[in-house]
Amino acid sequence: MSNEEYAPTKPEPKPNCLRAACITCLVLVLLFAALTFYTFSILRKHPAVRRSISEVKAISQCVNQLIEINGALKRYESRTGNYPESLDKLYPRFLEDRSALHCPSDLSPKSQISYEYFMPKKGSPGKTLVLRCTHHRIFEKQEPITIKVYLNGSVETIGPTVSSLKNIRPALPRNKPRPSG
Repeated sequence: MSNEEYAPTKPEPKPNCLRAACITCLVLVLLFAALTFYTFSILRKHPAVRRSISEVKAISQCVNQLIEINGALKRYESRTGNYPESLDKLYPRFLEDRSALHCPSDLSPKSQISYEYFMPKKGSPGKTLVLRCTHHRIFEKQEPITIKVYLNGSVETIGPTVSSLKNIRPALPRNKPRPSG
């Protein structure tokens, strides 16, 4: 007996099985991608989802504006030695664009200042609340999402509590009248 007789032989690959498995896997991936695309395209048309997306964008813009205002407050304080009595004192010398004083979610006239300002005293600690916005709601009857900016530049966003989310309805688009009945 020679060693050649007992040498292990490799099993012959079954190309048809491997090919079928690859095709099945590819079909499943394509099906998953199509279902995901379809689901997101349907969801994007839903008013509550569209409202949520637009409100998230408005919150992001609001945070950027509050940070810009906080920077203007610091510039004002470094030049004058104290903080302004009101936010309108920042424009035009310390704040380039007056529209930064108006929250994108505030429905009041754009000429009005949207943000609450808490004038800090000289030498106040960094964790002193300076600016606050409460104009963001994703759903009707929801507590507002509150954005706070502190003297040191830190930003805190406080969302609604779970209990406030009971029995809520999606907010209607701003420009459309409420249905009667």
